[in-house]
Amino acid sequence: MELSTAATINKVLAILGIIGSVFVMLAGILVLAFGPVVMSTFAGSEEAAGIALVGSILSVVGAFLLILGAVCIWVDISLMKQKNWARIVVIILSALGVLGAVGSLVMGDVFAIFSLAINAFIIWFYAFNPTVKQLFSGGAIPPAN
Repeated sequence: MELSTAATINKVLAILGIIGSVFVMLAGILVLAFGPVVMSTFAGSEEAAGIALVGSILSVVGAFLLILGAVCIWVDISLMKQKNWARIVVIILSALGVLGAVGSLVMGDVFAIFSLAINAFIIWFYAFNPTVKQLFSGGAIPPAN
């Protein structure tokens, strides 16, 4: 594989990661907005204490998703700039994705094969491809702006 091809694939993967991260952040906003709605809907009912707990948990989950999305965007932008630490983070996260996909397959989710294939490709591309290693160690292709 040529350096320019590796750089293009890297850029495409980073852009797809940014798009996915934006969706994670949108989910976080929706969950954050849903927490107070749940609490106000059931305020004054017999289960108000339990509902308040659910609303609080939803708020924490929403905040976590927002932070997670922002961190993933930062990693993906760093991937586009060919930062080696970002390559390593993506390898680790993809390895976790492979474990999750295998677990889902064992539980009978046949569609997890897609997640397994995508994560396996990402691991191969960033961890075992010598051209990509060269690209991230200061190859001839300048980082994307």
